[in-house]
Amino acid sequence: MPKKTKRQKQQSDLRRNMVSPVVQKISEPVMVRPTGVPNNSKPIERQYILSEYDKTLKMHTISDLRKTFIITFGLFALEFFFLYAKLNGII
Repeated sequence: MPKKTKRQKQQSDLRRNMVSPVVQKISEPVMVRPTGVPNNSKPIERQYILSEYDKTLKMHTISDLRKTFIITFGLFALEFFFLYAKLNGII
C-alpha cells in the first residue's frame, strides 16, 4: 500500500476537523432577581384582528347556537306538556 501524499494528509485533516468539531462548554445562565423592587409592569393586552371570514363565521355560529337552544327548549316544553297531559288523563 503506497504512502499518503502531503495533499492527501491535508485533506484528511480538514475532513476530520469538519466531522468532529470542538465542543464548547456552555456556562449556566445566571438569574438576577431584584430585591425590594415592586413589579409595576402591566399585563400585555393582545388584540386579535378578525378577518371577514372570522366575523361571518362568528355571526353564523352564534345564530346557530341560538336556534339550537330554542329548539331544545321547545322539545323539553313539549315533553313536559305530554307528561302532564298523560298524568291528568287528557291523553
